[in-house]
Parts: sequence; structure tokens; C-alpha cells
Amino acid sequence: MSKKAMIGFGGGILAIVAAVVIYMVGFSGGPGGPTGGGDAASGKARAEKLFSALNSSGDFKARGGVVTWGSAVNLGDNGVLIKSLSIIGKKKKGEAGEVTAEELRINRLDWNKVNSSPYADLEIKGLTSKQFADSPQFKGFMATTGMKNLVLDMKIRYAYKADGQLMDVQEIVVTARELGTFTMRAQIHGLDIAKLQEMQKSGKLDPAQMMGMAAAIRIGKIHLSFKDSGAIDKSATMQAQKTGSDKDKVLSGMIAQLEQQKAAIPVEIGRTAADAVIKFLKNKSTLTAKADPASPVPVLQLVMGGRNPANIDKIAKQLNVSVTAD
Repeated sequence: MSKKAMIGFGGGILAIVAAVVIYMVGFSGGPGGPTGGGDAASGKARAEKLFSALNSSGDFKARGGVVTWGSAVNLGDNGVLIKSLSIIGKKKKGEAGEVTAEELRINRLDWNKVNSSPYADLEIKGLTSKQFADSPQFKGFMATTGMKNLVLDMKIRYAYKADGQLMDVQEIVVTARELGTFTMRAQIHGLDIAKLQEMQKSGKLDPAQMMGMAAAIRIGKIHLSFKDSGAIDKSATMQAQKTGSDKDKVLSGMIAQLEQQKAAIPVEIGRTAADAVIKFLKNKSTLTAKADPASPVPVLQLVMGGRNPANIDKIAKQLNVSVTAD
């Protein structure tokens, strides 16, 4: 798979993840507290509450949108298990789109603030997207590698502390079956969600306010990793078919090219990252990037400083960045 195709493929997966997170944090549900005890009837009520905003959306209705599920039962006082979930709707061009999941498990949520819950703990198993699976790029990837579909399993846990304006992304784990597992943990300081919600309600985004909010955001600890379970081999297989080569030759060629280019990388952290990627490709293991600054670092400081390549290593040291592979 070419670099461009790999970026597009990875971007597609991240787009699905982002859509799920954004929906859960900001656009699902309605007012009111949790419903019932542990029976199927109250589970159905929680499921309806979870998707009430989507079902009442004029745009969703205009596109023939339908949300269905096979069963829904409460999990204790704060959760719900929804099985055989399906969300169907037409895209702007008229093609039908569908997102399905074998199950959606909400372990923890503020049911009094479903549309802006300050915390969440959820799992999704067997998530698929018809729109993504029908894309020409992925169809070619599937035909070459023998994959039938892109199926994701996800875990998302976060907590927002309004008093300290801290968004603690405790865990986002996305497993693409037959490909690999992406894991993210992060702490974002100075994030004023209440002000963002006020601006959303008014429908007006004040550039001055947005700049002020951006200036307050600081980055704390970050952990990103990808554990390979087939992505490297499948990408090499696809590229081999395109070039009429052999999968192992394609992979060794990629490694050799990286080793040659590494010396020309002008920054130390870049050369360290190249070494890690080479080891990751050789071992088909886990690639990990971490930032662990002594204190949170302003995002604008990083953006402004990053414009000058001479500052990259300085910024990496300030963030205490490490890039490693098993």
C-alpha cells in the first residue's frame, strides 16, 4: 500500500472513531435521569434516550434515517447493553449508508447530561461502516489481502473535571480485526467545555473567544501506540501486487529506504522515530510514542515554536517525548 493510501486508510479508521466519540460526548440523548432498574423495558428506554437527538434531527429524517437494535437491557444503575445496533441513512449523493455494531455497552454515563456527560465508559464490538467498506480504496485492499470487511472493536473511557478544566482521556482502544490495535491516553488542560457549549447553542463562533480558549489549552501526558496484528503484512502484500514484486521484498525495501533516509533527517527526535519505525517493521511489533512533560505545555507555544525546524528537538525535550518499538 502506498504512503498516500496508508494515510487515507488510517484516516478512515480515525474518522469512524472520531464520529463515535463526538456523538457520545456532544450530540446524543436528551435531558432527564436514568430509567428503571434492570429489565428489558427500562433498557429500551435508555437506548431510546441515547439516540433521541439523532432520531429527532431534521437532517437525519430527511435522509430516511433509521436507528434500530435487536435488544437493550440495563446494566446495573448506570449502564445499558444494546445488541445488533444499526444506523441507516442516505448520504447527500443519495447512496445508502449504514453503521452497524454487534453490541454497544455503556458501563458508565451521566444520564442527567447525556448530551454533555462529564464522564463515560463504553465498549463497542463488531463496528462496521458500509460507506467505508464500499470505498474503492478499501475494496482493492480487501480483494488483495482476503479481508471480508473492516470490523472494529472499541473501548472509550474519559472524565472531565470542570473545576480544573481537565479532560482526562483515560483510554481509547481501537482494534481493527486482522490489522492491529491503536491505543491512546491523553490529558488536556485548560479546556473550557462549558464555554464551547454556550457558543454552540448561540450558533456563533467568536474568533476572539476561540483564540482565547486556544491560548488556554495545554498538553499534559500523551500515550499513543499501535500493535500490529496483520497490517504490515497486508500493506506489503497489496504493494507487492501493484508492483509485481514479492511481499518480503517490498517490506525489506521499505526498511532499507528508511535506513538510507534516516541520516538525512535534520532533527534528533526524527532519527529516533525512524529507528523505532524500522524496528517496528522488522519485528511486526508495537510502535509507541509518549509525551510526559514536567508540567502541561501551552498548545500555541508548540504551534508557534514548531514552525521553525530548529526548535523541534527543543520542543521534544520540553515535552519529554519518546518513540520506541518492541
